[in-house]
Amino acid sequence: MELPVSNKTAVFEKKPRIEKGYYIGQLLEIKPREKKDGTPIEGKFGKQIILMFSVYDKKEKKPVVITKAQNIIEDLVLPMILNSEYKDKDGSYRTAVTPNSRITKVFKALGWTFDATKPLNLDSFKGSQVELNIDDYEAKITDNEGKEEVYRASCIKDLSALEGEQTPSNNSQEKYEANKPKIIKKVLKSEEVKVDYTNENKGKNSKADKIKELEDLNKKGLLSDDGLRMAKEQLSKGK
Repeated sequence: MELPVSNKTAVFEKKPRIEKGYYIGQLLEIKPREKKDGTPIEGKFGKQIILMFSVYDKKEKKPVVITKAQNIIEDLVLPMILNSEYKDKDGSYRTAVTPNSRITKVFKALGWTFDATKPLNLDSFKGSQVELNIDDYEAKITDNEGKEEVYRASCIKDLSALEGEQTPSNNSQEKYEANKPKIIKKVLKSEEVKVDYTNENKGKNSKADKIKELEDLNKKGLLSDDGLRMAKEQLSKGK
């Protein structure tokens, strides 16, 4: 079984705010919206993805920089969250990539030509540039003493295809990758996987539910095939 371990420490830091207006954005990364263990974080309508954009001044063609805690200066990177799969009433999922959907509009702005006969290859858009419409929103932060503060922060309100000159090539991608939390996989031995047999026939603690949870972990790569086998053996022997 493997658990992700991050090299980052918790820092209570406000999200950045810049002047509202139009900027150039370069796509750095596309990732599913999920918890550290790989479990999807679902929005109101279903699964979501996050697009990470570096932000450039349109006139200067230079990265917008911000000063973070401890006077650390970094290039500004803003996220954009999109619905990728809608959840139906029966629990099944269907794609959000349809002719008139928001996600389709975004990828068209990034240079995609809609084609219902081919899947949308997300990796092919890294480095693409668009025009960002940046606005404010009401953000909240809670410190380690539980005190909550409401403040204004910047967000991507919308984007469109970039008309005119793009920004020159630079090392924004390298900076972004260097500043990302490093995820280390901590491997647990198969014999360390323990199963709780109490109330095994009640609700979510039933044996069937336990097996499903273990199989889900296995599919996500968080539990090895050997670990899954041993855990199932523990369940079958449990009284």
